[in-house]
Amino acid sequence: MKNLSYLVLFFLSVIMFGCAETEQPYVGYIVVERVVVDAAANSTATVTADTDISSPILLEVDEDGAEWCTVSANGKEITVTATTANTGETSRTATVYVKCGYRETEFTVLQKYEGQTTVAYFKAYGEI
Repeated sequence: MKNLSYLVLFFLSVIMFGCAETEQPYVGYIVVERVVVDAAANSTATVTADTDISSPILLEVDEDGAEWCTVSANGKEITVTATTANTGETSRTATVYVKCGYRETEFTVLQKYEGQTTVAYFKAYGEI
């Protein structure tokens, strides 16, 4: 009986320590705002990533945006270039995926159409 009580006590100890909350390491943050480029080919815009992570920033453009948009990073500065002119009747968008350290985020690039003078957009519900 005594051995059984030691066995039960051992299993209870394992369960208690196994279920204890473990503190997760802090992995930083990264925030990148939306970018707007003009309709002309080779238009560029630069945005600064708000981050406390010292790792290099890795960027990838979604499949649709890769046809007309390139991105590069130099430190926290992200440069977006529209490689072709937007001759359509509406603006076009691309999604850029950003990875810095363990954090991942994305931002939108909007290229205006020829003759467009203003851009109006609304933040999604819950966005800051």
